[in-house]
Parts: sequence; C-alpha cells; structure tokens
Amino acid sequence: MPSARSGCALGLLLLATAGNFAFAQADEPGSAKPPTPAAPSAAPAGAAGAAPSGAKPLVDYPHPLITEVLFAVPTGSTGDANQDGTRDATGDEFVELVNPHDKPINLRGYRLVDKSLGKGNALSFTFPDCTLQPGEVAVVFNGYKATIPGPTGDSGRAAESNPKFGNARVFSMKGQSTKTSFSNTADAVLLFAPGMAAGGANASAVQIVRWGKVDALPASGLNEEASATSKGSVQRESMTGPLAVHPPEGGVSFSPGKFGFGSAPKPDASTGKPGETKVGEKDKGGSTKKPATKSPASKEHEKDKNTPKDRP
Repeated sequence: MPSARSGCALGLLLLATAGNFAFAQADEPGSAKPPTPAAPSAAPAGAAGAAPSGAKPLVDYPHPLITEVLFAVPTGSTGDANQDGTRDATGDEFVELVNPHDKPINLRGYRLVDKSLGKGNALSFTFPDCTLQPGEVAVVFNGYKATIPGPTGDSGRAAESNPKFGNARVFSMKGQSTKTSFSNTADAVLLFAPGMAAGGANASAVQIVRWGKVDALPASGLNEEASATSKGSVQRESMTGPLAVHPPEGGVSFSPGKFGFGSAPKPDASTGKPGETKVGEKDKGGSTKKPATKSPASKEHEKDKNTPKDRP
C-alpha cells in the first residue's frame, strides 16, 4: 500500500459544468488561491469612440446620419458659422453628419445635393476617402468666398480633425456662386450612398431633410421634415431624436461640429471660446466673439442670394 506524502496532496479534479469538462489541479494545503481575473468591463455608455448602446441608429450601417443643417444664415454679426470673420449668406451654410454606429465607417463616395439633385450648377458635394470613428463628426460648409480656420478638406482630400469645430472633420464645397446654395423657404438636402445616382426612376437616398413645400423628391430610407426657420439651424440633440430649430446659445443658433454623445461644456466666459467638446449631448455652446459684419456691398450679395434660393 503506497505511503501518504506529508504536507501536500496533489490530485486531479474532474469538473463538469453545463456539459463542458475541464481538468484542474487541486490546491495545496495552506496555499492561497490566486484571485480570479475580473471580466473585461464594457466601455461606459457615452465613452469617446463608442456609439450609445441600446437604441438602433436611424440609418443602417455603414451610412452616416445628418444631424444639423444651416440653410438660412442668421443676419447680422452672429451669422458667421464658419468662423472666417465674415457673415456670408451662402458661404456659412453647412451640413453636419455623424457616425451613429459602434464601428468605423468611410464617407468616400457619399454625396450631398439639394432638391435640384445635382443638375447643372446646383449644390453638390462628394466626400473623399475619410474614415469616421464611432461618434466622430463631419461638417461640410458651402465655403463661398470663405477662408475657414483650421484643417479643412474638400472633395479631393480629407483633413485632420479641426479643433475650431469640436475636433470634427471639416470640409468645404468651395462654392463658386451665390446661386449654388440652399433656398431659405423651400428646399432639401439629400444624402446618397456611393454609386447611387441622384436622379432617375430608381434613385433612392439614404436620408432627406426637407423644409417648405418641395415636390418630386426620390425615395429615401429616412425622410424628415424640418421647420423653415430663418433664425438658425435645424439640429437633433440626440442620436435618435427629431430635428428641431436650434435654440440660441451664447449669442448663436448653430453649432457645427459640436454633436456627440455626452455632456459638453459651455464656452469659457473669459475667452468666449467653446471648451473642449466631450462625447455627449449636442453642445450648443458657441463662440461669443462677435464676427465682423459685411460692408454695405454685402446687401447686394444678400439680394443676389434671395433670387435663386426661392426658385420654384
């Protein structure tokens, strides 16, 4: 009969758990069990680089979501949305988009057009190769006569994140005319996926945001009506919320690039500049700096813009 070894006993335990078997070594007497490793914790809801959990995005993967549109630039010194120092009825128009999904998307080939569906010299912008991480934002300004501060891309290339606009990826359409702009009273912005023609019987948009009476628009996965406001942008404050008129905050009624998933700080009272944008709810805080007003010649510009904007 074999003798017992003093001080330790080594054996094999057969563990059966839910039909799965595994062998484990028995503990030695007097030895402490090593701590069980903690399971990896999920990223907290609202963490940077992660889409909110639970709610299904309004658009299917891998499409971006339009979150703000400025089609009627406010008059006076508070209309300088692109921060170039001059309020411009055309150049300060913009469309903001976000990646609402929990994995990266690429904007290459996506196209923004107005109700003219890209015909002639109508408003149109096609994105270059640009990857948006979950929750990352892109802003497309009309850019007519604009010198937008910070890194700014165009249809040929993307730029790095722009700290002037909440670290969004900023683009310029490089508008060449006041006629290439949105109508203040009745128009639409349409988002088309790569390879999808804007016109034709089979045209289908990813998303349409329309205001006023607009006829003969193509089918769309998401078709939203916005108020034809003249006091600022229309925007959504959450990933699945409706579009609404942007309330005035810090003297302005728009916030390009400030969309996110968590709370965002108000402007620094000492500098008038927005604080660092956190991934959170819509940051409506904008700069309180008063942009330069236009010379009297700008009234002619405004008059010129009103004609094509109210086209039938």
